[in-house]
Amino acid sequence: MSHRDRPRFRTVRVGLSLPLSAEQAWELVADARNHGRWVPLTRVDLARRAAAAPSAADPATGPATAGPSGRPTRIPGHPAPDSHHPAPDPRHPAPGLPHPAPAADAPGPAPGWSWCPPQVPPRAGDIVVAVSGLGARRGAPGLVDRMRIERYDPPHGSTPGTAEFVKLGPVLGGAARITVAGDGPGRSRVTWSERVHLLGAPPVLTGWAGALGLRAMLGLVSRRIERDAMNRRPIRT
Repeated sequence: MSHRDRPRFRTVRVGLSLPLSAEQAWELVADARNHGRWVPLTRVDLARRAAAAPSAADPATGPATAGPSGRPTRIPGHPAPDSHHPAPDPRHPAPGLPHPAPAADAPGPAPGWSWCPPQVPPRAGDIVVAVSGLGARRGAPGLVDRMRIERYDPPHGSTPGTAEFVKLGPVLGGAARITVAGDGPGRSRVTWSERVHLLGAPPVLTGWAGALGLRAMLGLVSRRIERDAMNRRPIRT
């Protein structure tokens, strides 16, 4: 079951009780790539600095990492990415990140970043890249937004897991926090809190409107999380 509290200071909070262990619930909910299953018309991928990103060597063209479709994208210094991920314009780095960073007007990582394969877990410092729009789940372009993972500590024993995200834009600012704790044998408690506002406008003017939309969205997301938990749907497929 779930409950949703009234937004307080423009923060929306959703609580879930899931028939999963804390470790299973963490893998399901904290990995933002799974969120694309629950948010309509959205695909979500994970980018990491190329020097630290998992890669597979190609003797002809150099190392590559998997893009959102599972097809390889080239690391800078080697041939350009394929047509599914055209090379972005590095002149527009995301705010708050050292250059190079994901370009605000392109869905893929800018030079210096690579896609993480689905089997590689997230970690602090990674960039979550969300693309929303008609056909986005099939690889079509759309509205791009990003978050940086500030903290990614899985649950361990009786210690809850905590994931923290900061929204980088270019459309939305704000932050999100997900905590996962054990709740008896084979069960867990998940708390998801988030606040959003439109970048380019004072948060006090757009935060309340953002909370209303976010409240509806997290209500939908929570129901879909419960469905996946009940069905034991495979993770990151």
